[in-house]
Amino acid sequence: MAKGESGRIVIEVDPALKRELYAALALSGSTLKDWFIRNAGDYCTSGVQGSLFAPVVSAAGAIRNETDEAVQVSDDAQTESAE
Repeated sequence: MAKGESGRIVIEVDPALKRELYAALALSGSTLKDWFIRNAGDYCTSGVQGSLFAPVVSAAGAIRNETDEAVQVSDDAQTESAE
């Protein structure tokens, strides 16, 4: 992928992922630009790649991570996530 001198970053992603990301951002009241700048800044500051997506706890008590694996969490963790 070309790396120009402008401030634009262009990436191609699966359309389903794009819809899911925009929906999640809308629910959180954020924009893609704000989300990217915040996460890119955190990454550059820490020098360590973290997760781009916070885990989401479902009503069934499963937590989904970036590899889309369901992991069972305790009732205490669910309560803390809901707060």
